[in-house]
Amino acid sequence: MARDLLPDLISDRPFTQLANLWPNLFAGNVLSDDFSIKGVRIYEENNQLHVEVPVPGLSLDDIEVSLNKGVLWIKGELKEEEKDKKRNFYRFSKRSYSSSIPLPAQIDEKQEPQAVYEDGILKVSLQLAKHAETKKIKVKSGNKKK
Repeated sequence: MARDLLPDLISDRPFTQLANLWPNLFAGNVLSDDFSIKGVRIYEENNQLHVEVPVPGLSLDDIEVSLNKGVLWIKGELKEEEKDKKRNFYRFSKRSYSSSIPLPAQIDEKQEPQAVYEDGILKVSLQLAKHAETKKIKVKSGNKKK
């Protein structure tokens, strides 16, 4: 009964989706299906982790991508400037985008990641690390027999 109470308490609150997602976050492999956060699409295919991020309006030179300690960092900045000397008009605008995406799998950092920007979508492909085999360890008693 207590298990069913939590969704009823928060059903009309903004965290409803989080409550629905929570049981699935740690159950099995997050990558078993496509996994999306804020328009970011993350999926595994052919021993690679693929991350697709919408960054519309930016040019290739405006985008910076880096990988640090299992986190993919994507930054972008767009500067626009418009001058009209006849009307004494000047407009300057600046938009910036920054996102840090914790990767849900171990990445082989010896392999060079690949990034492609096409039609407003940044696609990053990273080689997955090979999983080490689990080795069983025999546990001995610490008690001395008398």
